[in-house]
Amino acid sequence: MGTAILKAAGIGGCYGLLVEALYCVFRAALGADNNYLSAYALVTGGAVVAILYIAGVMQKIEPHGGFGSIIPLIGLTSAVAGGINGTRKSEKKTFIDAFWKAGQPSMIMLMSGMVVSLVLSVIATLNLPDAADGVAPFAVATPSPVAVPLEFVFAFLIMAVIGGVGQLFLMLLKPTFTGVMGMLFACYVIGCLLAMFGIIQALAVLGHGGMDVPILGGGEFVFTSVWLGEGGYAPWSATFTRLVLFTGIIGSQYLWGALAAGIRGKLHPDEVAA
Repeated sequence: MGTAILKAAGIGGCYGLLVEALYCVFRAALGADNNYLSAYALVTGGAVVAILYIAGVMQKIEPHGGFGSIIPLIGLTSAVAGGINGTRKSEKKTFIDAFWKAGQPSMIMLMSGMVVSLVLSVIATLNLPDAADGVAPFAVATPSPVAVPLEFVFAFLIMAVIGGVGQLFLMLLKPTFTGVMGMLFACYVIGCLLAMFGIIQALAVLGHGGMDVPILGGGEFVFTSVWLGEGGYAPWSATFTRLVLFTGIIGSQYLWGALAAGIRGKLHPDEVAA
């Protein structure tokens, strides 16, 4: 049990390091005040995972990653790609049919998580201070940014803890595939609830990659989007734009997964032909 938890923690931490590195690259290129750094890092991270899947690297990592490979949003790229090609070979389905079967469970989980988080966010923001009140919006103060090397340390540690704790629950609960989707849905909503107290935002300042990449960050993104409009910190159009953006980030993972599956299938036809 201990070895599996350590593996999940280590591989989860590596996902955090990847997104942190991409975040720092875009921050250096576009400036720290750019509002889309996390989005660029996640979309690009999905492309990196797709390349690793085509090269056969992800297929070797995932069996050891456990929850550390399940919880990252960019891990969806590899999961979709593997699901497509696995279904094409085992069930002799067309590429489109295999894509739908591979992606449908996670689509349902992510969209339902977004809807529930939206409802909770609207209820919560009605009781939070508004911009006109001139008080701190969150109960937990956001820390000052740390030195860049420490950002990487925190990014690794944040995702390592999430991956390790999730793996412990995974081993204790022994859920079916549907149960795993339920755990991810719970993580999405938990991220929204933690964001109401500023906890996710505070951790993101310490290590963006570690807090942007797990599905918990999706719940925070939804809450912050609603909070901006309801609290008067930005026009409601900003909320709509952010939600559309997040939907696009999710969609990009499916796109990268489909491309990776198609290219891998062409390079290794034995993996998609029965």
